[in-house]
Amino acid sequence: MTLDQSILNFFSLYYVQTTVKIILLAVVGYGVTSFLSKHISSFIKQKVNSHVGLLAQKFIYYFGLTLLLLTILSELGFNLTALLGAAGVAGVAIGFASRTSMSNVISGIFLLFERAFSIHDFISFDGVSGTVEEIDLFSVKLRTLDNTLIRVPNELLLTKPITNFSHYKTRRLSCTITVDYQTNMKEFVETVRTVAQQQKIVLQDPLPDIRIDEFFDNHCSLRMRFWVNNSDVTQARQDVLAELKQALTNKNITIHELYLGFKVPNSCVTHIRMQK
Repeated sequence: MTLDQSILNFFSLYYVQTTVKIILLAVVGYGVTSFLSKHISSFIKQKVNSHVGLLAQKFIYYFGLTLLLLTILSELGFNLTALLGAAGVAGVAIGFASRTSMSNVISGIFLLFERAFSIHDFISFDGVSGTVEEIDLFSVKLRTLDNTLIRVPNELLLTKPITNFSHYKTRRLSCTITVDYQTNMKEFVETVRTVAQQQKIVLQDPLPDIRIDEFFDNHCSLRMRFWVNNSDVTQARQDVLAELKQALTNKNITIHELYLGFKVPNSCVTHIRMQK
């Protein structure tokens, strides 16, 4: 075997070994990174909340991939010191060019520690509302009631008031009924009170608050405030209205207007009305 053939065989063997080593490193490194990010995220979701767990998963995943890439480059013979120096200069330039993105990342970290909302919460702010589907370092993704996706930059969420409709286990609803002055007010109040007490969906602790609310030229109004579990809000809106309408009709009480007012996204009050 000649000297040239020996050198050729040596380099051929070297490149084969290096290629196999890099492939194994990439496969094992990616597997370990995915495994760690998934299981650490699951642990954090159980101990803290899904918001922190999701962000931790993404951080561990991308941090692991970065380390893996640097290791592979080192195996290929690249000078990491020079690369990191160039990356630092490029990072400064990119940082100036992407101040908004960095602001969203910083805002995302503040939101992470503040924990104003979590995944699956229903939130509203600045005319935008929906169920939180995903939280990352740059934005929050909301699914609206009409099943569309809205991407909200973290910076906006940090600087605008946020209403979280899912934070507490219970919600208070308000129902207003207006009747003519000829109505027997005692019977009227007792009928409404009975409906509130008989509705299983209406919580009795705290008790429903029932009182005469306003007087007008030819009618007056009674307001009933009652509490329900957060998961029952939609059903309660329908059940209470239907039962009140039926009970008052059975007592021959003429309803001038019946509506259930409740706060909904976009900072407004919506009325479901039943008129005579």
